[in-house]
Amino acid sequence: MGAPPARPARRGRGKLRILGAAGACVALAVGYFVTGPSVSSAKPGDCVHISGSRSIEIVKCGDSTANRRVLSKYENTADTGKCRVDPRSTDAYSGKSGRRWNKKRYVLCLGPLTPAAGTPPVKKT
Repeated sequence: MGAPPARPARRGRGKLRILGAAGACVALAVGYFVTGPSVSSAKPGDCVHISGSRSIEIVKCGDSTANRRVLSKYENTADTGKCRVDPRSTDAYSGKSGRRWNKKRYVLCLGPLTPAAGTPPVKKT
């Protein structure tokens, strides 16, 4: 009896791993640019679309889905009562952003898309 026959080389696995990694990178990049900005990056004057009780996204103010404008933003708090100070405020949204171990809380005070005549401009806090 001689030596056992040599197994054929597995060259295909390395190429599949490289293609899989490249595909994952492309999917992440596309997801980042397609999903748009996070609501945690909203600032006074931005427009948002609210659908449901916790679904909110930043949209362009000219977008037909825009239904609220950010009047003010408070950092490092979850107190939506801060929005009662502004009589234009109709809604408040509290959220978290950042990594699991370093979450930052914020509150967005929201109002109508177009301000009523004689109201002060949107303030930055």
